[in-house]
Amino acid sequence: MLNPMTPWTPGMNVRYHGSLTSLHGTYQAHPCTCLRCNDPILGTVRYALVDEQGTTVATCVRAGSLSLPEAVAASSAG
Repeated sequence: MLNPMTPWTPGMNVRYHGSLTSLHGTYQAHPCTCLRCNDPILGTVRYALVDEQGTTVATCVRAGSLSLPEAVAASSAG
């Protein structure tokens, strides 16, 4: 999960490991700006995932489905 205390910038590389197993991999994360995610009532930050070609492959992704690539490598090395 993305740690809310970790500095984050749009376009940062993240690893997706959520329920859409065909999309597991590394993407650039951007704030999701769909109308549903812009609703302040939802209260949770959501992300849009963009591949190397600049194509948005997923929207409305929760932080729990994302991690920093080096965090995944460190946890699997131990």
